[in-house]
Amino acid sequence: MEGHIMEDLPQIPGMKRRAWRYALRIAAIYFGVSALWVVTSDNVITDIVDQIPHLSAIQTYKGLIFVLVTSLLIYVLVHRYLARQEVVVEQLHASEARYRHLYDDNPVPMWVYDIETLRFLAVNEAAIDQYGYSREEFMAMTILDIRPPEDWERLQKNIAAVTSGLDRAGIWKHLKKDGSLIHVEIASHTITFDERRAELVLAHDITERQRAEAELLRTQETLKLALAAAGIGTWEVDLTTQEHNLTWSEGYGRLYGLTPEELPRNGSQFFERVHPDDHDIIRQRIEHSIREDLRYECEFRIFLPNGDIHWHLALGRALRDQNGKAVRFLGVGRDITGRKRMEERMQVQLKQMESLHEIEVSIASTLDVTLTLNILAQAVVRHLGVSAADILLLKLAGNTLDFACGQGFLTDSLKSWRVKLGEGYAGRVALERQRLYVPNLTEAGEDFMRARLLSGEGFTAYVGVPLIAKGQLKGVLEVFHRDPLTPDDGWFRFLETAGRQAAVAIDNSQIFEQLQRTNADLSLAYEATIEGWSRAMDMRDKETEGHTQRVTELSLRLGRAMRMSEDQLVHLRRGALLHDMGKLGVPDQVLLKPDKLTDDEWAIMRQHPQIAFDMLSAIEYLRPALDVPYCHHEKWDGTGYPRGLKGTQIPIAARIFSVVDVWDALRSDRPYRPAWSEERTMEYIQSLSGKDFDPKVVDEFMKCIVG
Repeated sequence: MEGHIMEDLPQIPGMKRRAWRYALRIAAIYFGVSALWVVTSDNVITDIVDQIPHLSAIQTYKGLIFVLVTSLLIYVLVHRYLARQEVVVEQLHASEARYRHLYDDNPVPMWVYDIETLRFLAVNEAAIDQYGYSREEFMAMTILDIRPPEDWERLQKNIAAVTSGLDRAGIWKHLKKDGSLIHVEIASHTITFDERRAELVLAHDITERQRAEAELLRTQETLKLALAAAGIGTWEVDLTTQEHNLTWSEGYGRLYGLTPEELPRNGSQFFERVHPDDHDIIRQRIEHSIREDLRYECEFRIFLPNGDIHWHLALGRALRDQNGKAVRFLGVGRDITGRKRMEERMQVQLKQMESLHEIEVSIASTLDVTLTLNILAQAVVRHLGVSAADILLLKLAGNTLDFACGQGFLTDSLKSWRVKLGEGYAGRVALERQRLYVPNLTEAGEDFMRARLLSGEGFTAYVGVPLIAKGQLKGVLEVFHRDPLTPDDGWFRFLETAGRQAAVAIDNSQIFEQLQRTNADLSLAYEATIEGWSRAMDMRDKETEGHTQRVTELSLRLGRAMRMSEDQLVHLRRGALLHDMGKLGVPDQVLLKPDKLTDDEWAIMRQHPQIAFDMLSAIEYLRPALDVPYCHHEKWDGTGYPRGLKGTQIPIAARIFSVVDVWDALRSDRPYRPAWSEERTMEYIQSLSGKDFDPKVVDEFMKCIVG
């Protein structure tokens, strides 16, 4: 039942039997020698008596010799026996010491109990330490006392079945003195102890081992659940077999709808389920992992029993033997089809976002709405995978939708198309301001007004979305497809976003056109005002009538010759028209005096540049044109007025105009003198080059005049 094997212990009954046999042997030898002596000695004496008269003396000597011989014989036999017994006792003591050490000093709890009474007969130190009872307490107990009551019946049945020899009684629960429960693995051997039938027991405490095994089992179950919840399976490849035998966990079958029998069992069967395009990458990754002793990681496609293709991720590593040779390949795998599809959708969305960004850039960088709408139509066709797309613009004058642009059509028949609001699919989309999806145009009948117009296109599906910006309808975006169309929410979102961008582009274009018209009207009003002021000046001073128009035209010629920009020329023109605007503040008696002006009158006259600046500087759009009215009387050498500017301090527009102004004044009749000739005037202007005028302006002016 319970215990440890003790086959080598000396047995006391055997020693007793050997002692009796040896005693019988001595008695037999003594009896034999005595009998032989009696028989032979008497015969010898009888033969001698006839010759020797002293028979009694001889008999005495014979007895003494017999005693002496038998004493020597007994001594030798007993001595030999005692010598042998001494050896046996020494062996017994050595054996006893050895087995006492094995018993008492054994780190595993051991005890001996009486099979009849179940009482403890002996316990070792390990049992005392393990169970917490003293030796005296153990000796007063039975083995039932260290068992929980629910095990008593099983224990008694087990004891009843005990036979001689070794018995492995399995795993039992034992109670310690402190009441705690431990699990022990029992082995026992039947022995005779103090002439009692007893059992020697060896009890291994396996409580921690069982706890560790339970924890390991729990961890394994948790791992299984985690792997199942995560959709992960495990696999193993035996690299020592030619076929590379495969082993799979149950998770793989659940992943791909395969029974355990259908799972591949070797490399050939495995590659039958792998997409042909992925065979090489799998082999390359495995070979690289084994060769470099690195982690294996590979994404590949597999065929499911129903023909579907799923993406699979495998991770693994090789296990090696003591010689470093790879013998097994272990790993895990899971289905990543969802992730792959998400990545594909994200790529599509990213491309859509990039396309929408391109459209935004186009909207922001160009005012050509036709170009922007063509880019948008191309993006819709490309990213939505449709056959064609067009954009119809709303014309408020006739409440019609007119074709603006299109992509993907085989003919140009739509370019002249026009439809009223509420008519056909496009008219309904515009009027109802709602998306319209027609999956089958062949069943549309008369609702599809352009059926004959598009008969050669072969369109099957139609989708239209209204173009609305700031709450106002701008048109309709339409897409057509020659095959059945199954759009999802993301597809519709892109189309509607593109529609909003188209509406914004159209709205921006319309706003810009309106601004252009408004700016043009405002510019015309500005120019008309300036020209009105200029004519008013000419009408006030009849002597200078036509002067303003002439100097303006000549100043623009000279400005272009000196490579002034268009903006600079605009401001030069306005400044030339308003160059004498300050004379409105000069009294008529000074401005229109036919005689030579006095010094005081000249002082008043020289105030007109400052007067012009004060009058016009408050007008925002005229500020860039003030260089001419304010500075055209400044001189190159710094002797001019009103500020005495010198050289390049004088604005270029004023330097140009001052030459032209003097030229026109000298070439015109005045009350106090006739007009000068062209030659005389040219000589005069050249004489003032570097004094009154910028030499470069004078040189360019002469080229213009001569030209």
